[in-house]
Amino acid sequence: QTGNKAFELVLKQDPLLIVPRCGIINNLVLDFKYSDALAIMAEDPSFIDRCPEYGLVKSRCEAMLAKTADAVVSFEKSYPRVRGEINRVEPIVLELYRQGNTKEAEQLMARCVELCSTDADACLLASDLQFKLGNYQASLDQADKGLQSEPDHSRLKSFKARAMYAVGQKDE
Repeated sequence: QTGNKAFELVLKQDPLLIVPRCGIINNLVLDFKYSDALAIMAEDPSFIDRCPEYGLVKSRCEAMLAKTADAVVSFEKSYPRVRGEINRVEPIVLELYRQGNTKEAEQLMARCVELCSTDADACLLASDLQFKLGNYQASLDQADKGLQSEPDHSRLKSFKARAMYAVGQKDE
């Protein structure tokens, strides 16, 4: 139950209609109603297959509800199919870290970088997260890795400089 009768009516008439379902889920997530968003996704088992980016939304909802194992499984099922959705990974990883699930957060981050080894944005995410954790050398390594594929990436250059300063390479 979403509370939006018009959306619910459309979904009952045509449960495969993707746009209303996506709109409902997005609104629920924005309203921090993660359980409700998961319930909408569960109503149609093939929804994630048709819209794999919502597997990452599902993973985020599960992470927010401290369903760590489920969040990891949803991420693993979805991320290989939607590698360009790097911006959807950060909230999942940060929430896992916030909850103290460091091992799982690092697992997802490593998997993201592994699957996107040439993706500068994946390396940017990994560099930023490692920096936030105080792992400055790992942050520097990720920034360097990303700059190998995109040498002119200005944010990666900035992250590299920040990490270099943190590890004591102030003169470079």
